[in-house]
Amino acid sequence: MIGNDIVDFNTAALQSNWQRRGFLEKLFTKNEQSLILNSEFPERRLWLLWAMKEATYKAHQRRFKLFRSFNPKQLNCEIIDAENNSVLGKVQNQDFSYYTQTYIGEDYLHCIASQFQQKKTVQKILSHSTDIKQELILAVSALKKLPLAKISIKKDGNFIPYLTFDGFAINCDFSISHHGIFSAFVLSLTQS
Repeated sequence: MIGNDIVDFNTAALQSNWQRRGFLEKLFTKNEQSLILNSEFPERRLWLLWAMKEATYKAHQRRFKLFRSFNPKQLNCEIIDAENNSVLGKVQNQDFSYYTQTYIGEDYLHCIASQFQQKKTVQKILSHSTDIKQELILAVSALKKLPLAKISIKKDGNFIPYLTFDGFAINCDFSISHHGIFSAFVLSLTQS
């Protein structure tokens, strides 16, 4: 399964006072707090770790078809490699490991989580647009060679989105995310 998260840096700066008392302790492990506070750019590091947790949560929830229950401290982040604008990470969720790939732009970061390293994906990031679902449907139509008009997005009883074609579920692993002016989707080219 796959999950993603996008963080708009400007929106995050306006909506969150991460330096207030208790904020870091509530969301991050001691090790993660140290990674944030000892970073050259602590606010960017915070949002990196947050996106790793959020993307992993989505992948884990989809993998086991779980009801929504996000406990960020239950997810333990590790940075494996950081190079230019790309960060490889690993997130432990109890007995389950997930790998993350985060792309950092000037105004946002986009994180993808999967239980497999180097999963082949199609991804798209939009700004100032609310039509990410239509973009996802266009990508699925092109990849699966299905008529666009018969593809739709539904949600199951646990509010997990899935794709349908002509009313029947399509085996297609994807995740959608939005924050501030940015929205993104990731679509797996291989099924897990």
